[in-house]
Order: sequence, then C-alpha cells, then structure tokens
Amino acid sequence: MVSRILRYSYFALLAIMIASCGNIRNVAYINNYESFKTDTTLTKYEMRFQPKDQVDVLFFQPEDQSLTMPMVNQAPNVLSANEHSLISSMQIIPYIIDNEGNIDMPLLGKVHIAGETKKGAEKIIKEKASKYFQSNIDLYVNVSLCNFTITVDGEVERPNIFNIPSQRVNIFEALAMAGDIKITGRKDNVMIIRLEADGTRTVHRLDLTDVNVINSPDYYLQQRDIVYVEPTDIQKQEKYFGNMTNLTISGTSVAVSIGSLLFQILN
Repeated sequence: MVSRILRYSYFALLAIMIASCGNIRNVAYINNYESFKTDTTLTKYEMRFQPKDQVDVLFFQPEDQSLTMPMVNQAPNVLSANEHSLISSMQIIPYIIDNEGNIDMPLLGKVHIAGETKKGAEKIIKEKASKYFQSNIDLYVNVSLCNFTITVDGEVERPNIFNIPSQRVNIFEALAMAGDIKITGRKDNVMIIRLEADGTRTVHRLDLTDVNVINSPDYYLQQRDIVYVEPTDIQKQEKYFGNMTNLTISGTSVAVSIGSLLFQILN
C-alpha cells in the first residue's frame, strides 16, 4: 500500500513539473541555420499595388513644369501665381485604387496599376502621359504608396499599427518594432492575416524557429497585413490554473505534504 502511494506521488510530482516547464520551448529564433540555403528570388521582393491602396503620382518635367499640371490630382484653388513655386504650393491628393485596380487620373482617365510594382506603375503612367508631350521633352513620373501599414498584435511587448515608409518590411523587422515576442508567445506558429486583392482574407503561418522561414513567400509582409502571435499552451492554462510559478510551487507543496504524511505513516 505504502509503495503504491509513493509511486503515485512520484508520478503526480513528475506530471506537475512537466506541465510547468514542458512547453517552454522554441525560445530562440532560427534553430537550424546550418542547413540554410538562400532563395535569391525572394531577396528581390518588391511591393505590388492593390485595390484600396492610396498612391501619390508626381510628374516632373525639367523644361516647363507647368505642362504637367493638368495631370496632377490637386485640391482646387491652391496654386500659387508664382510659376516657380507651383509645386511647393500644391496640395496633392492621393489616388485610391478602385476594386477593378484602376486610378482615375485627370486627362489620362482610368489607369490600371493593381498588381504592378512601383517601376511598372511608373512606366504605364509615363507611357499614357507621354502622348501629351513632344518626343524630345523628358518626363519623369514617381508613384508612391501612402498607406503601407501593418498591424502586430497578440503576445508582443507593444502591439500597434505601424506605418512603413520604405514599403518593404519582413516578419522579424515587424516584430522588432512591436518590442519582440513575449516569453508567453509562440514563435513556431505566427499567424499572418492578409487582405487579398479580390477582397478575401487568407491566413498564413510562419515557424520562426526554422531558418527556412526566410525563404517563405510570406517572409516579407504586404500592406495591411495583420501579424498575430498566439499564446503558448502555458499562457492559455494560466487563465484556469493561475500563474505558472504558483502552479509549480503548489505542486511542490503538495509533494512535500504527501511526503510528510508518508513519513508519519511509516513511523
């Protein structure tokens, strides 16, 4: 009888210890870097425009900048009478890419740029605008995304919405901006919720403990991505069983109490 109680006590204490520390794993990022091979196609990642994006389109014509004014999306009655201060006095209004992937530009009409990179969009707009200029006149076009934002939430130190001026950010950079993942967060199953071009939302998952995450097509985030870090199993259990440390202490106390009881029985 006594040996049976001792055996059960041993297994109970062992179970408590495993529950308290068994899930503290995957603390480090990238555990298998020795096997890593770079996919060079991903290092050339470029952001592509999507419906709902807000974009600025600026024209520059060295000989006579005023020639580009009819194609600029600007607020009314804000132009300076001084031709030299024309650009600085303009209030540029961003275009919003519609659900069909177009922006509606003055003079040029609808221009489809969804799915295009920055250089691709600039080339398309320049080709459409060039017919309004003599062939010997240089025209420069700059297209930039105004609302490249990402959201980082869940088990991170500083959850927030972040603006990305560079229009290029990877998952590690995003987490660094949010103060990194807490000890209570999972690094092996980070969720990315993405708004696709057709309006649907998709869910992607990244294992940040695996070096091959760098070769994932989701390594670089897209505009309006939501990064969510799930809690570890221990963190979930705390809602029901209290703090992990208290659980360990309680388990140890139980084991000590059982040991004391057995000592009294045996003596």
